[in-house]
Amino acid sequence: MPREPDPFGIDYLNELVRCYEGEVAGEAYFAALATWHEGSAVAVLRRFAEVERVTAATLLPIVRQRGLAVADVDDLRARGEANAAAERSIGWDDLIVEMCEYYPRYVREFELMLAITPAEDRAAVQLLLDHEVALVDTAIGVRAGRPDALAPVDRFLATAPSPT
Repeated sequence: MPREPDPFGIDYLNELVRCYEGEVAGEAYFAALATWHEGSAVAVLRRFAEVERVTAATLLPIVRQRGLAVADVDDLRARGEANAAAERSIGWDDLIVEMCEYYPRYVREFELMLAITPAEDRAAVQLLLDHEVALVDTAIGVRAGRPDALAPVDRFLATAPSPT
């Protein structure tokens, strides 16, 4: 969901909320894109939606434990769907190029977030970082036409905790 990443400040809790909300919106974004594309793109986008869902579910208990206020889930999903609708006319090849060029910024953001994460939250924020690496690696593989392009997200999903 292209946007210029916000620089991380020193407020870990605000960043945690922003990341959780981004994952919820991201799931809806990828799911909506999957309905408009066809062929192998659908499998990639659906898998990306699943990665976002698992990541959001991993962050949610921390958000709840800390009593943090988050946006309404339906509003977040609507935001994700609106972002997807704005990109509906972008062809699959161009969308993958955009992901390859843009998503590494999230990796850098999440690395910075991990550096300020309290010890008790490190596993969840590491998963946040790992999910983004898996998305980037998959997008690069798709762009290169590798037959095993989905392997990074499949490995992530196989090792990530099952959301309850």
